[in-house]
Amino acid sequence: REVVLAVAAPGAAALWALHPLTAVHSIRRRRRRRVDPSLPYWYAGMAIAPLVLAAAVVAAFSDALAPALAFGWLAIWGWAGLVMHGMLTRIVPFLVWFHRFSPRVGLERVPTMRDLWPTRRVRTSFALHLGAVVIGALAPWTGVEVLARVAGGLLAAAALVLGASMVATLRRR
Repeated sequence: REVVLAVAAPGAAALWALHPLTAVHSIRRRRRRRVDPSLPYWYAGMAIAPLVLAAAVVAAFSDALAPALAFGWLAIWGWAGLVMHGMLTRIVPFLVWFHRFSPRVGLERVPTMRDLWPTRRVRTSFALHLGAVVIGALAPWTGVEVLARVAGGLLAAAALVLGASMVATLRRR
């Protein structure tokens, strides 16, 4: 176990401590001052990353199940899930706009990317996803089963909003 920890430690530190610092620094230095609705996903994911590292350290030195569950939840649904969810809110409308509407620019009125995926939907799914992450991270530590169920329900609701947004964007003509 000590060998695995020694080998994994530099990568984990770079991934969940160094990367968030450089990512947030890069986001803040960007020239475009318009606040993108997907940025809260990035900020939340990068804020959770050091918590993933802390949970990994606790899980590595503990035989209890709660630290390992918290680590997995934070790594998958907190750090990685939030970043991927945020990326989808930008990539899907861009690809639909680029392939479906960009050839029509100048010939007729075309929707903007924000028209394809409204900010209200982005904010709703973010609130649901972040709520699920916070409650789901608390569930193993408290042992309160209802918290795990609420986290699962919130995550399912976030997935439904994400799925409905993707379908609405893809169906846009």
